[in-house]
Amino acid sequence: MELAGLERVHLAPGEEREVTFRVGPDRLRMLDRDMHWVVEPGAFRVLIGGSSKDIQLRGELTVRP
Repeated sequence: MELAGLERVHLAPGEEREVTFRVGPDRLRMLDRDMHWVVEPGAFRVLIGGSSKDIQLRGELTVRP
């Protein structure tokens, strides 16, 4: 698990707001055995919440080769 983005949004009690963010290749890249940056195909879980112990939304995105 890795923190890939952080945005603090302050809301009043009962207030709602739509928040959007982009998950591009730079957010999904990792180092391979030869220490080259790569984006591997496969499924990535996306978790959204107040903290890692307070997950409010879950989703999945797929990188195709």
